[in-house]
Amino acid sequence: MRPVAAEEVGKPAPEFAVVEQDGSVVGFVTVDDVIDVLIEEQTEDILHMAAVAPGAMDKPYFDNPIFRVVRKRIGWLLLLFVAGTLTSAVLHRFESELAAVVALAFFIPLLIGTGGNAGAQTVMTVIRSLALGEVGVRHAWRVVLREATTGVLVGLLVAPVAFGQALLWRAPLELALTVSVTMFSICVWSTTVGALVPILAQRFGVDPAVLSAPLITTLVDATGLVIYFTIAKAILGV
Repeated sequence: MRPVAAEEVGKPAPEFAVVEQDGSVVGFVTVDDVIDVLIEEQTEDILHMAAVAPGAMDKPYFDNPIFRVVRKRIGWLLLLFVAGTLTSAVLHRFESELAAVVALAFFIPLLIGTGGNAGAQTVMTVIRSLALGEVGVRHAWRVVLREATTGVLVGLLVAPVAFGQALLWRAPLELALTVSVTMFSICVWSTTVGALVPILAQRFGVDPAVLSAPLITTLVDATGLVIYFTIAKAILGV
């Protein structure tokens, strides 16, 4: 494909012949057709990553009826809601620990939010690399090791900040240490999960884009809380 010269603006789009193996022409594809397909595929992937069913943007934004938009969004929202109950179940399971050290609850949004963001960064990176063919199922352990290493380095950078933030909020030293260690652990865990899940999806024939960032975030939220309270029990003895 070559750039279009200024004097060619307004002319019909170039056509590319589609031929059989014997050289016979069976049709033509224009550059506009190729661009339309690219836009359609990118739109579908973006919607998947945002947990919106395909077809929600088949028409221009204001031409899509609101009820149709709701229909395309509600399924994933309900699924994520049900998945989100795992977080509530974990909180209920560790209710006695929360009652013993109420201050543990203050740091929950900070910890699971960071874990969810780290997981989303990883899953987006891996999905994009899968789409470009830069990595595949055969690279699974290399990808997981690379992202886990990234999580370790990120955790080492963020954990001291979390420690300082906890002390700034006048948390006891043991609680600040708990938050710091948990932040490190969640960063490593979320990047590892974010790397592994899309590759497993491709291995079993599922579109990795369907396993969108909201789903990864929900998963990391629940498991991150388990990590948090387990570390709290070990350090605080609650």
